[in-house]
Amino acid sequence: MLIVMAVFDTVENKRTEMTRRTLESLFKQVSMVKHRIVVSDNGSCDETQKVYEEIGESCPLTVIQNGTNLGTARAVNRGWSLRNPGEHVIKMDNEK
Repeated sequence: MLIVMAVFDTVENKRTEMTRRTLESLFKQVSMVKHRIVVSDNGSCDETQKVYEEIGESCPLTVIQNGTNLGTARAVNRGWSLRNPGEHVIKMDNEK
């Protein structure tokens, strides 16, 4: 199963911690044998980029760097483009 999360964290919206908690929870809850996790990043701040690096050291994480805010739908579609034939997909949010 492919799990895709669109992320747009900025210094102003202070969402980096939500992204961190969401990813940490996912890696605790799902089997990495059965699941793949992809973040489609819409140009998030440096603090969020560090979260990806830290988490990626211990857990398999694919990050698509969009470079700019494409919006949720386009960002998720970029992640879904990595879907293998017959693979189920889930859209996740990094929100409360």
